[in-house]
Amino acid sequence: MEQLYPWVPRNTPVYIIGSPFGVPGQSHGRLVRGDRGSDVYEVQRTLKRLGYYEQDLDGIFGHGLETAIKEFRKAHGLPMDNCVDQEVYKALGL
Repeated sequence: MEQLYPWVPRNTPVYIIGSPFGVPGQSHGRLVRGDRGSDVYEVQRTLKRLGYYEQDLDGIFGHGLETAIKEFRKAHGLPMDNCVDQEVYKALGL
């Protein structure tokens, strides 16, 4: 964004388009305990909306998110694991 700043005239509306999961069109990365970022935040937000995650949204993959993922996997017949992989993303609609 800093590189674009000098090229855009003052008071020009600017729209930033992106994804919390990185580059659009590429598969989402596997998330494990200890990860941090907008992708973790989005998973937390979705699990909270679905009633699996009860803690504050902070974008940090900790014990609470790990527990929520295990419960979500069990409820949706997914293999037991404590990570967010492509199966979990798909079941979450992400």
